[in-house]
Amino acid sequence: MVYAISGACSALIGLVTMAQIAASHPSTGDSWEMNAIAAVVLGGTSMSGGVGTIGGTVIGAFVIGVINDGMTMCGVSEFWQKVIKGLVIILAVLIDQFQRNLQAKMALQARNENQ
Repeated sequence: MVYAISGACSALIGLVTMAQIAASHPSTGDSWEMNAIAAVVLGGTSMSGGVGTIGGTVIGAFVIGVINDGMTMCGVSEFWQKVIKGLVIILAVLIDQFQRNLQAKMALQARNENQ
């Protein structure tokens, strides 16, 4: 069911994009998957598995949108935009791992104090 919904959404976006640019090309949405991954990771979903929230993903999408618009307005090249988005994803994953390790240490410490 998830694949069917994903395929239907992709087809709809393809039609909307084709209508906007009045043409169709296979590489039209090449960098969109990077934006989607970055939005989900910034929204709080762990890359090592876990549960995310829709609200967090929406906030992550807004942040990525602002970053993209800001870099475009500043004249940053497409290559460096991808590099910066990749660094944002890496930073978000590192912060998530640091937070998980800190929570595990605190839980272990609390368990040792209760014994």
